[in-house]
Amino acid sequence: MMQFLKTTIIGGLIFLLPAAVVLLVLSKALIAARTIAAPLSEKLPHVALFGLGTTSLVAILLLTLVCFIAGIFARTALGRRLKSWVDNSIVASIPAYQVLRSMAEGMAEIESSANVRSALARIEDAWQPALVLEELENGLLTVFVPQAPTPMSGSIFYLTHERVKMLDVPISRVLICIRRMGLGSQALLRGRTDLG
Repeated sequence: MMQFLKTTIIGGLIFLLPAAVVLLVLSKALIAARTIAAPLSEKLPHVALFGLGTTSLVAILLLTLVCFIAGIFARTALGRRLKSWVDNSIVASIPAYQVLRSMAEGMAEIESSANVRSALARIEDAWQPALVLEELENGLLTVFVPQAPTPMSGSIFYLTHERVKMLDVPISRVLICIRRMGLGSQALLRGRTDLG
């Protein structure tokens, strides 16, 4: 029980940490954008949209514009070199960030891939929600079995076709079920009678 509590708490922390960092950075950026937007908004007519005043709306537009420009810059050769330098010289000294970033990048690549399929994998005597990444030349399947409640981490297995059952659901549904510690399994397994 203690091991379960420990791994669940650590998993929750790893899951929440990137979101907390993003929210912190966005809140600071919004404060800075509001400071810049205040003089501009005084020259514009007063508008209220979704409970936000002119200053807040201008600040959000400025922040969106800055993100768009940064995204364009990141696609350039200079932007890629700068990102690589920051990653290797500054961010490399923060090991937790490197781990979180690699996990997030891996999950983003999996979620955006058209070849990844949702499945159930037979591990020992149990079926576990899984993602089939590819089929190898020797006929084995590369299978990623995510860990609940943090599907960004898990284990990789090379399994025969007999130990894998494909699911006819989007991988996003499988990942949501894993994040919810198995809640929603009824929808994933509806009509399956071949798991005995």
